[in-house]
Amino acid sequence: MKKRVLLSCGLAFMAALGGFCVHAAAPGAGPAASWTDWRWGVRQDFDLPGSRLTQQPFEADTSPAQAARRLVGRRDMAFERLMVVDGGIVLSGMRGGAHWFGWLRSGPRGTRGMVSVLTPLPAVRLDAGDDMPEGARPLVRVAQREGQARLVTSAYVYSATAASPEAAIRRSLARAGWQPTEASWPGAEAWRRPGTLLQVRVQPQGMHSIIWTWRREEAQ
Repeated sequence: MKKRVLLSCGLAFMAALGGFCVHAAAPGAGPAASWTDWRWGVRQDFDLPGSRLTQQPFEADTSPAQAARRLVGRRDMAFERLMVVDGGIVLSGMRGGAHWFGWLRSGPRGTRGMVSVLTPLPAVRLDAGDDMPEGARPLVRVAQREGQARLVTSAYVYSATAASPEAAIRRSLARAGWQPTEASWPGAEAWRRPGTLLQVRVQPQGMHSIIWTWRREEAQ
């Protein structure tokens, strides 16, 4: 049961994350911003228990084979192996315990792909903090930039046998100094502190509930 809950949470999280990404800023500086024929998308950092996954999409005007050679040739990347899978190119490698992964496929203007790095962080653990009620267990946290603002999307699992998640969340947020405000996320409740907007939505799921939060932190 626990494995099914975590798997379904993960699938739901990726589906929901797609909705957030459409609000991301225009492509910014990537690992190779000086390459005028490359366009790098918004970098995302996934904080997982014991590790961090960083990924960044890109498009290039060159063919997948040429783009792969360029990535493999970069000293600040760690691609050591190349495979052709289902008509696309997969790159992989390791450096300092970090796993590097890249995929490239033909796109409308040449190549579209993604560069990802999974870095073990055994000393780092996710913490629900004071905002979430006691018993909320963090699953994943995703951070990205939108202009000068920082966007953080998080998911927590909460036991359905505990008190009402919504009521417990409201009490926790009020204790942490949040003030209710108008929500723009369908089905969510919104809260605000100086410089920060927080939206919270609860999704019942079997014997558990999933608490989704979306936080926008403006630069001070």
